[in-house]
Amino acid sequence: MPGQPGSDKRFRKNIVRVRMSDAELGMLNSKRGTWSQAQFLREAARVQGQVLAIDVAPILSALGKIGSNLNQIAKAANARPGSTEPVRIEEELAELRNVIARLSSL
Repeated sequence: MPGQPGSDKRFRKNIVRVRMSDAELGMLNSKRGTWSQAQFLREAARVQGQVLAIDVAPILSALGKIGSNLNQIAKAANARPGSTEPVRIEEELAELRNVIARLSSL
């Protein structure tokens, strides 16, 4: 069953060996990001068009921080209506818009 340790080896029994020039290997490694070579090549074979290896950890981290800040602002606003700083809210919304723009450009 997929997702269990060792399951990939049971379903993926074919081994592919490829010879590449230094330049080709460099291009492969630059495009695969944090993915393994095998993972990137499997995805490239499965998907039509360009394959993007995206490291989502920094994006998720930024969204988590923004969400935490917005929660703190909401908590303060609910505890003392009228006491939150509009500037702080605008800063967090601007950062959220920035992250959304980065995601949209992918």
